[in-house]
Amino acid sequence: MYGFVLTLCNHHILEGWGEIITN
Repeated sequence: MYGFVLTLCNHHILEGWGEIITN
């Protein structure tokens, strides 16, 4: 359960960094 939540959080953070780097 917690691993699933952490995975979602990490994915969201990685997407945010990807947007920052590409922009």
